[in-house]
Amino acid sequence: MRTLDRGTEYRSIQAATETTTTICELFAAHLAIEVPAIEADLIESGLLDSLAVVDLLMQLERSFGFTVVMDDLDIEDFRTVERIAAYVARCRG
Repeated sequence: MRTLDRGTEYRSIQAATETTTTICELFAAHLAIEVPAIEADLIESGLLDSLAVVDLLMQLERSFGFTVVMDDLDIEDFRTVERIAAYVARCRG
């Protein structure tokens, strides 16, 4: 189990919060989707379909400055805003 000092832990939590906020803003501004909660299943609820996923990927690339690697895509990474934020963190390294 890895432990973090309080400053590192705070910065990590703050970055995750900023990322989830940005993702929710992308949904609203570019996909016209109001996310009910960051843990809501966007696929099961029908809010996120295949066309919206493609648009979301383009918006994530633009907003967070990384390139999506198609071979690494897993639909499970896009079920919730929390999972999308984790995906963004992995892509940004």
